[in-house]
Amino acid sequence: MRNLIRALNTTHQVIIRRLLSYGLTCIIRVTDHQAWNYNIANAYFKLENIPNAILYYERAYLLDPVNEDVNYNLQIAKTLIVDRFQEIPELFFVRWYNIISLLLSIQQLGTDEHHCIYTVLGSLSLYIYSTRYLYKVTGFWIALALLFFAVSTQAFSQRNKHLVYDSHKAIIFSPVVSGKSSRMSAELIFLYFMKGQK
Repeated sequence: MRNLIRALNTTHQVIIRRLLSYGLTCIIRVTDHQAWNYNIANAYFKLENIPNAILYYERAYLLDPVNEDVNYNLQIAKTLIVDRFQEIPELFFVRWYNIISLLLSIQQLGTDEHHCIYTVLGSLSLYIYSTRYLYKVTGFWIALALLFFAVSTQAFSQRNKHLVYDSHKAIIFSPVVSGKSSRMSAELIFLYFMKGQK
């Protein structure tokens, strides 16, 4: 019975590895698809490769920050890290700002901003060239509201770019890192880290 269970487990791991290699080749072509990152993270998690699982869960989280499955699995993977550091929690309005900025892609935010700017110009021309008071007031307030929306989409796209491309976080894949303390010294300093730690 034990041999049968071992054989099934190894067969299951071989199947997961094959699916993982297929998923990794497909994700090269489709870089911004949340489902691929989530499935690859699940495969790494089942293979007990926690650092890669955390990496792909983080990528899936950046593409869809309101997905409860991604958040739950990311928290489960983070609990499997042996040595955890206490991170300072984000303030609630910073977390909301990050989630709102990640809801749309940078390209979508850019096109929305361009549409707002063009509509602002149209509303301002209505304000400047119209002779009726009602059109002037309406054009002014529409232009002001859309200008605020354009500035906010610019701020959201800058934050989105910062969160996705300029992240200052890293996941440690190897528990030991070696380096020299100086050029004069021949002794090596070993730094010990736990796998999967951010």
